[in-house]
Amino acid sequence: MIFVCLALAFVQLSPRDRVHAALDSLGGEARARSIDSVRIEGAGYATGDNLTTFAFAETRDDRHPRLVQDVTVIVAPGVSHHSVRTLTDSPDWFTEAPENVLLAALDAPDLTSQDQTTVRFTWHGKTVRVQLAPNLAVELDGATTVYSHWRDHYPRQWTVSRGGTVVESFTADRVSIW
Repeated sequence: MIFVCLALAFVQLSPRDRVHAALDSLGGEARARSIDSVRIEGAGYATGDNLTTFAFAETRDDRHPRLVQDVTVIVAPGVSHHSVRTLTDSPDWFTEAPENVLLAALDAPDLTSQDQTTVRFTWHGKTVRVQLAPNLAVELDGATTVYSHWRDHYPRQWTVSRGGTVVESFTADRVSIW
């Protein structure tokens, strides 16, 4: 068994094989392609001029690039602002969905390896870098989204950073996939 593990460590996997291995963490390519919608409920924070905390419910249609965000921003104890917005074909729809990123990588004609754990491809005319290990991370437009704390084939936490500084962090309390 040790010999097999050592041999596999030295095998050069193709970029597509690496993406397939990452898709296995979501339950495999067929399961990822079968996802119609995902609803995530949780809380998070954003940095900027002031630290902002919020509760959110997000419903994403994976077959049509649409994302509905229902957000309640907590301004102060007992004070909040509520908003609902629908984004169509936005980078948020893409980077907040690990299944969309990995399937786009798998389908990309220009998928290539950058190094042993990172692949690169073009999405909507923009370069996307995906680090496949130790945590799945997606870099697009100067922002890096890192997915962590996986349960039932889906991440329960993701952070967005720019220039090495965390600008948003999300924690999912409930994830529904259909």
